[in-house]
Amino acid sequence: MPIATAHLSTRRMTGAQFRSFQETRPDHERWELVKGIPVMMVPPTISHQRIADNLTRFLNDALGCVDIQRDSP
Repeated sequence: MPIATAHLSTRRMTGAQFRSFQETRPDHERWELVKGIPVMMVPPTISHQRIADNLTRFLNDALGCVDIQRDSP
């Protein structure tokens, strides 16, 4: 399975052009600008989402144990 699909364009885009391009795309599409070329990202798999959710939970649990007032300089 490909990781991403490049937009068929003959020239590179600037950041402003890319933002304008993104506004014309449906909300479910995720795009990145790679070296001036817009690339549509493949949606994450269920396994990927589970791993990301677990990492988020572990980090939140770990941060919940930190006393921010005490640990501040």
